[in-house]
Amino acid sequence: MAAAAAAAAAAVSGNPSLSSPSNQNEILTQPIYEVKAGNLIKIFPDYLNDIFIASNPGEFFVRLMLPEGFPNSVTSDYLEYSLWRAVQGVACQVSGVLATQALLYAVGLGKGAIPTAAAINWVLKDGIGYLSKILLSDFGRHFDVNPKGWRLFADLLENAAFGLEMCTPAFPHLFVPIGAFAGASRSAASLIQAQSIVLSSEAKDAAVEIESRLQLGSKLSEIINNKEEVLALFSLYKNEGYILSEHTGKFCVVLKENCSQLDMLKALFQVNYLYWLEKNAGIEGRGSLYDCNPGGRLQISLEYAEREFNHVRNDGESVGWITDGLIARPLPNRIRPGNTE
Repeated sequence: MAAAAAAAAAAVSGNPSLSSPSNQNEILTQPIYEVKAGNLIKIFPDYLNDIFIASNPGEFFVRLMLPEGFPNSVTSDYLEYSLWRAVQGVACQVSGVLATQALLYAVGLGKGAIPTAAAINWVLKDGIGYLSKILLSDFGRHFDVNPKGWRLFADLLENAAFGLEMCTPAFPHLFVPIGAFAGASRSAASLIQAQSIVLSSEAKDAAVEIESRLQLGSKLSEIINNKEEVLALFSLYKNEGYILSEHTGKFCVVLKENCSQLDMLKALFQVNYLYWLEKNAGIEGRGSLYDCNPGGRLQISLEYAEREFNHVRNDGESVGWITDGLIARPLPNRIRPGNTE
């Protein structure tokens, strides 16, 4: 955000026609929209902190409580379902208060203010823990980076929470703050653990299908039919460390002798876009020779990979992804391109 503000200021200062204070004020007071999950979110510059902020607290509440891209990212009955889930949650908490109070009666505390106050303290402890989980949900995507490390951290956090709860008898006057902190830690741990395995059904299905169709390290002789296809593929991928084609429904990646792990990652990136073209744009394969021509899906997908791969890689590295250590088990086949004239 700060970089965007700086870029906008630089653009204004570098253009003589926009350098006057009146023109600058006119530009900076115009609404700015952030594109997020296909939606336009109106934001305004906060000059004190050099950031952009949402136009009102209501939008922040919506982003915090509803899924990203709502309502386009969910089914039409999602909101109704969520409202009924909220009612169920409140009812569950009320029944929990009554059950806790009944248990305190059963152990001999008797009727009166003491068990009621204890039950209320218990609910306050759990309520603060649930509130922390809602606030932390906005950071869920960051837990996708280094999931093993976050999972270990979540286990340590959960064990620390249990330890704090075991200490509450020694500090009964601090029951609520200690219990609330322990509940918040346990909620954060459960959120991190869940985030490492949460994946939409569509993404799971796509990943399973791509994995079943992918063949990394294919033999060139098994995917070509004639010399024209060889020349077309070698010409299209002359600057790449791999050759990608489709054969009998398989995404076949032929690796060159100098192919690096980064080349393999780029090949997988192109495979994903090739799959997207097939499922969403309806562009089916029509043979390697045709698909290598301008407008063919191999040419389209390679052009997209050349244009976007480095951006995606840099974005991944900026949030901690390791892009030069691809975990892959390719077949041992390699080719050494020579003169194909």
